[in-house]
Amino acid sequence: MKYKHVLFDWDGTLSMTIDIWLRGWRQELSKIGYDLDDETIVADFFYEHHKAKLKYPEIDFEDIVKNLFSYVEEHSKETKPYPGSADMIESLLNEGVSIALVTSSSRHALENGLHSTGLKKYFHTIVTGDDITHHKPHPEPILKVIDLAGFEKESAIIIGDSRADILGGKAAGIATCAFTPPQNELTHDFEEVLSHKPDYVVTNHEEFRDLVLK
Repeated sequence: MKYKHVLFDWDGTLSMTIDIWLRGWRQELSKIGYDLDDETIVADFFYEHHKAKLKYPEIDFEDIVKNLFSYVEEHSKETKPYPGSADMIESLLNEGVSIALVTSSSRHALENGLHSTGLKKYFHTIVTGDDITHHKPHPEPILKVIDLAGFEKESAIIIGDSRADILGGKAAGIATCAFTPPQNELTHDFEEVLSHKPDYVVTNHEEFRDLVLK
């Protein structure tokens, strides 16, 4: 076994929630007169919020983000898992790998998603955006879940779909794996994610299972 502990990101890694976030951003931006295509919304608003504030200083992001989280929470019961998620998790657990979940989503949205995807039964150690001061790529949420779970950093790996997961994992001192499935092609700049040099790259959960257990 290559790694004894796995930290999972949620949105875009285990759950196919990216489309819900996209619809939420589209709705909130349209309310204030912004008719932007999906690629622009993803590039400007999804991951680097500090840059969005500089590019769109006229937007009240506090109000938009509040409404956005409400939208995501309302629709989080529509969440579907990526193909093979449950089988991969069960394989890891059966081999004695311990797992945890670390996400910037609210706990309420996450709980809805865990129920709808059928993955709730697998996770006992969870850190959400409600539990921390700093979000990924800051190492705080990753270090917190490692501490709560009692993981050894040298035996841990995080898998995630975004630069925040890779940079956060590196800052926390653990191995990193970028998740680049075909379902994420519209909403992710894979080249940009890979520019941050994750230790591994997988395109599906079967590949990740084999990576951890080999």
